[in-house]
Amino acid sequence: MVVMMIPIVCAIFAYIMCYSLISEEIKAANSLALVSAKSAIDSRLSKMQELSISILRDTRFREVALSRNTEQERHWKVAQAMELLFNHRTSLNMDIFV
Repeated sequence: MVVMMIPIVCAIFAYIMCYSLISEEIKAANSLALVSAKSAIDSRLSKMQELSISILRDTRFREVALSRNTEQERHWKVAQAMELLFNHRTSLNMDIFV
């Protein structure tokens, strides 16, 4: 009877060891994926923050935001600001509209 229990005990031991090893590998892979995603998101948010700061510092944006001009002048200034935004976005090689 004891002789028959040895393979069963060995199989259970091997199962437990394999289960813990696979579990640790899965946790490590998930951790790596999360770190990679965090890095990508942080990078995009940093670029977006730089962009928003540069827009707020731009005098043309302030003129549009604080203007009491005619509708046509506001449209013209908005078009200029959008062109500036597009040029700034392409210079950073960033797509913020995704």
